Amino acid sequence: MPTKTDRILGYLPRTFVPTPVNSPLKAIVDAFGSELQKAENSLAQVMQSHWVEHSDRGAKIIDDRACLASLYGLAPRADEGVEEFREHLKRYIRTFIEGPATVQGILRTTAETIGIHIDDDYDHMDCWWKRGNDYLETIEPRGEDAALYLFGSPSIKSRGEAARPAAVRGIVDLSSPADLREGSMLGLIVDGGDPVQINLAEGAENPSAVSLAGIRDAINEKTTAVASDDGRYLTISSSTIGPGSSLELPDLPGDAAGAVLGLQPRI
Repeated sequence: MPTKTDRILGYLPRTFVPTPVNSPLKAIVDAFGSELQKAENSLAQVMQSHWVEHSDRGAKIIDDRACLASLYGLAPRADEGVEEFREHLKRYIRTFIEGPATVQGILRTTAETIGIHIDDDYDHMDCWWKRGNDYLETIEPRGEDAALYLFGSPSIKSRGEAARPAAVRGIVDLSSPADLREGSMLGLIVDGGDPVQINLAEGAENPSAVSLAGIRDAINEKTTAVASDDGRYLTISSSTIGPGSSLELPDLPGDAAGAVLGLQPRI
């Protein structure tokens, strides 16, 4: 892009073309061209200062925006930065133009007073004129409710839960392989059925390092119970839900319940 100096030199006759480039003529013209460029930049800054989005851009203190705000009787707060005051000024002028006597205006004025941001869109408000009827209801407690004295709260809401299967969740971290050399047997009675004995180390290459996936798969293959894990802990649950769902883990010789679930022997 040609500079002011280049444009001035371009207007001169060809006999005045500076040769070499750093000639005395160009040095003299460059002094005037630089001043013209500075004047143009200053004019651009003056023009931008009339727009709230561009005024004081990149500045560290509030200057031009404070002048714009003074037209509406607003001054920056001591704790506001340049960009914070820009948002403050835009909200204030919006309230000034649209009026403070509406529901939005009252909310906006209150928010400006205490210095908070609010979602004042009517579409996000529960306005009475958007309801199905024109009635305004006010509920006053009669003071005869004893819930506060019995339960410590004036109102309580309780919801039931869906039926779940009987389940046992282990407390032993099995993210590292388990050592089942001292006991690899696990007994299960699912939903009152026949007892089943499972050798958790069966098929493992090394009983001293049985993986969580191997333990889980062994249980799922031998019983109707559902064995699952979260990568660290083993969970065994019944395949049915409700009162008929049950799960028993009887003691066995060489019991592995302590090693994989953290259950202590009860015999």
